[in-house]
Amino acid sequence: MSEEDARKVLVEDVNYFGVMLVYLGLVDGMVSGAIHSTASTVRPALQIIKTRPNVTRTSGAFLMVRGTERYLFGDCAININPDAEALAEIAINSAITAKMFGIEPKIAMLSYSTKGSGFGESVDKVVEATKIAHDLRPDLEIDGELQFDAAFVPETAALKAPGSTVAGQANVFIFPGIEAGNIGYKMAERLVDLRLLGLFYKV
Repeated sequence: MSEEDARKVLVEDVNYFGVMLVYLGLVDGMVSGAIHSTASTVRPALQIIKTRPNVTRTSGAFLMVRGTERYLFGDCAININPDAEALAEIAINSAITAKMFGIEPKIAMLSYSTKGSGFGESVDKVVEATKIAHDLRPDLEIDGELQFDAAFVPETAALKAPGSTVAGQANVFIFPGIEAGNIGYKMAERLVDLRLLGLFYKV
């Protein structure tokens, strides 16, 4: 891109302008997305700031709040059908994001199965992703595969996943794909009055 073209982009596109302010250290962060698509919000960050070392993909996390309760949902916006390696990386990056907001992460790798109660490629993917994430970050509290009720409700967790340090206590929920994640966060927002505070892109 020529200097003239670059100047034109910065003047005409507020997302590029905002990302450049972050890149130059003139601001700590930027807010976007209310009237811009996910693609037009993320593209400038990937082109200018790029990802952190050892991060191979961008993912998104929704911070959901109700009173003093805080939860993180990932990834509900960017990775359509992540494989096991991608899902593991999403879980680890979501844990980092959770800590930024004062949440000590207890990460549930969600599925339609809990500890072998169901079968299928999707279940196998979540089981493998959990193992990969454990191997990469043994310091994190992470468990899967877990159905949402086993991840969230202590009484259900005691029956379906006894002995788990995450089941029944999870506050970071990793969805197996964008369909489940997008549907899940919208249901939580509308049915149980969890307030969506924002989609945070991890790059």
